[in-house]
Amino acid sequence: GPDNGVHEFEPTPQDTVLLNKADIIVENGLKLENWLDKLYLASGSKARRVVVSTGARLRSMPDNSSEIDPHAWQDIDNVIVYAMSIARALRHLDPEHAALYDTNAAAYIARLRTLDAWAVAQLQGLKQRDIVTNHDALGYFADHYGFKVVGAVIPSATTEAADPSAKQMAALMEIIRTHKVKAIFTENVVNNKIAQGLAQDAGVKVATGIYTDALGGKDSSGATYIDMMRSNINIFKHNLE
Repeated sequence: GPDNGVHEFEPTPQDTVLLNKADIIVENGLKLENWLDKLYLASGSKARRVVVSTGARLRSMPDNSSEIDPHAWQDIDNVIVYAMSIARALRHLDPEHAALYDTNAAAYIARLRTLDAWAVAQLQGLKQRDIVTNHDALGYFADHYGFKVVGAVIPSATTEAADPSAKQMAALMEIIRTHKVKAIFTENVVNNKIAQGLAQDAGVKVATGIYTDALGGKDSSGATYIDMMRSNINIFKHNLE
């Protein structure tokens, strides 16, 4: 749901009913929905499962080369792969309307490419490219737009990891100073109290409201994927100029 972290999601009995009634289930994959296999079996669902990250350009977690970063949607190129995967699955399910799915997918992909070109133009003049985030969710975004994530308050792909130790906080403080980091970027789904304390001690800004693991509400700046990416770009530009 809006502003609720995907890593803390707990399915309800109603979700079991929804899966049982579904014809198709779209999932990110990459171990993001680690509850889904069990729920799928329990629901008795016959729905076709579509892992939309298949074929996306993936990256490993910086501290564990064997662990794939699941946040692939933070790279617009990957979301184009997602859109094509969804359209292909819908064509298979409903071949009578295949042309409509193709048309709609092409129109959406065109909007994504326009957004990406706008984002590149907005960010091209930024000289400070080293950033610190609240948790390791922006690696794909950083790779795509030429940033470098030099540290994270919660150095994990999941927000369920333990709070950082005093030693980790001291090391991150040194990174902030060494790299002349301007801001710590925090998210709409994570309590940023630790980040705020660290930023205050380091004398840097806290840039709040980055959409990472969830969209915002319907009237928010992150109501859709395109909205959320536009909002994130604006926040980065404003805090790194």
